[in-house]
Amino acid sequence: MADSEPAVVETAETPAPTAQTVPSAPDAAATLKEAMAANDRARVAAQKERDQYAKDLEAARSELAKHEQANMSELEKAQRERDEAKAEAAKAKADAERIRLETKYRYAVEALAGEPLPSEEALARLNEKLKPTAAAVETEAPPIIPNPAKDRGTESRPQSASDLIRLIDERAPAEHPHWYNR
Repeated sequence: MADSEPAVVETAETPAPTAQTVPSAPDAAATLKEAMAANDRARVAAQKERDQYAKDLEAARSELAKHEQANMSELEKAQRERDEAKAEAAKAKADAERIRLETKYRYAVEALAGEPLPSEEALARLNEKLKPTAAAVETEAPPIIPNPAKDRGTESRPQSASDLIRLIDERAPAEHPHWYNR
């Protein structure tokens, strides 16, 4: 029988799909939800791990800076302090120069309104163009308003507020009624 019978080869046959192996629609939705939840948990865990690594890195950097500061020689410390002082002095010098230019070329600096200032020559030219003329300055200056306290003369000092108002009304210039509005 062994010679005439064909050899039986055992193969792993996959069973035909049955109702039990094919997931139904509710089972597929539940499986998908479980997979999404697992992905979310993995993502959150990775974010926590990344945040922990960032904290550890910052702590290591600060510890390294402490060690470097402790191991720094006196010469290196003095050099670093010197460099910081030079930078601070340069900033103060630049601020002082800007203030000097702002006071000297007021009209030009106002026209530039916060922009970087050009050279001093350019500021001088711009300031001359923008500077009001002497006649314009005279017309802009308000005339002197009479002061009742100084111009007493023979009159007595006002005793009440109504007396003071009457005195001001009498002395107010007629050509400029807008100076004193009631």
